Amino acid sequence: MRHKRILITAVCGLALAACSESSASGGSGGAMTGDLKAEEFCTVEGLEAPLRQTFILVDDNMVNKTEDPREFVALNANVRDVVLAVADPQKALASGVTEARERVSIFVLPSDGGAAERAFSGCLPGLSADEMAQAKQESSALGDFFTGGASQKIENSVNDFRMKLVASLQYIARNAAGPAEAPDATIAEASFIKSLRASNRLVSGDGGVPRVFLYTDVSQMDFPKFTSQEEARAAGFADGKKIGLDFNRADVFVILPEAGDDLIREYFQAFLLAQHARLAHWGGVNMGAVPIAPASVQRFVGKVQYPDSLENVRLRIGVDKNGKLSDSWIILEGTPDRSTPMTGQAVCKSRGECNISSDSEGFAQAWSLAPGGEPEFDPDGPFGHMRRFEFNIDGKDLSGRIFDPAVDQIGSKSGNDSLTVEAVEIEGATF
Repeated sequence: MRHKRILITAVCGLALAACSESSASGGSGGAMTGDLKAEEFCTVEGLEAPLRQTFILVDDNMVNKTEDPREFVALNANVRDVVLAVADPQKALASGVTEARERVSIFVLPSDGGAAERAFSGCLPGLSADEMAQAKQESSALGDFFTGGASQKIENSVNDFRMKLVASLQYIARNAAGPAEAPDATIAEASFIKSLRASNRLVSGDGGVPRVFLYTDVSQMDFPKFTSQEEARAAGFADGKKIGLDFNRADVFVILPEAGDDLIREYFQAFLLAQHARLAHWGGVNMGAVPIAPASVQRFVGKVQYPDSLENVRLRIGVDKNGKLSDSWIILEGTPDRSTPMTGQAVCKSRGECNISSDSEGFAQAWSLAPGGEPEFDPDGPFGHMRRFEFNIDGKDLSGRIFDPAVDQIGSKSGNDSLTVEAVEIEGATF
């Protein structure tokens, strides 16, 4: 498909004000098209691409069908606000929600439950202060990319990026099924769940560790009348296992028009964990502090020693610029695989030499029916629901243990108080 580049003002791009019909369509009087791309900053010679990518998933039921830009602004402000918070180059970079040059892809989850449709994909144009200084050195490869001035090239790219965001959102609204309406359905019958199931490997790790922003409404969904945290989480684990999606160990931000019920949040926390995801936010578009992207990511494959068997494990170890674990998981292979997020600190002398330790967030207690209270141990749960880990990375080798201060013996062997882990790095892996 072809897209004729046009000029668009910053005000129009940021606020989605009432632009002309040709501006909104991505062409001069032409029909509006989907799957727009803004990829100039996806590959910049001399700069490494970010290690994370972001998916914005818009439930079609949340979008009012509109035909022109003014009507869109009046009826779809919530959709606009979600997208701009994550994908507007100036707003998202200034708030730290998204990294410079991070890929953001917008998908619509159709109300008929069909496969997701991509409306936009691009990498946020921008540089850090150090990168900007490097770009101004005309003799460098990076300077060659910015021939004519880095600031001007970034400004031009920001305007182009915003223009395509505008066009993609108006495409979504023009093709919406009808007025926005929260569906009345069970979780298994919800159209956004059906759409995700129809979209094989939508949330892929091929382009970096994934992060998901899901804009939907669960206020009218048909959930059981939960009376306790334990009941809600048990149902979430059961439904998640039954539905069997794979979010590829993504942080998932569920954006709702109104704050959701606490027990429904507990349900979704378990529901997502059973499908290889961590619920990172539950509520409105104001998300507060958002975890920053990893500055390094290593992936390992190995074994964990249980009292009576050796089990297969995979580990994704991401470390952010402040030495905190970011987008880090350990996967206990089985039927099904079970993925557990890892939070803590990494003390690294270099990329290949790190000491990693857990924090007080509870680690495998994530699989408990009542996390946050008294520890609940389960020999059939991942790592017995133990709350601590410590690993050493030496080159391509990882070794360490999973343990709990309240557990002084595991199995029948005297003095065995932990599960030992041995693994080796697999370069090029995408889990």
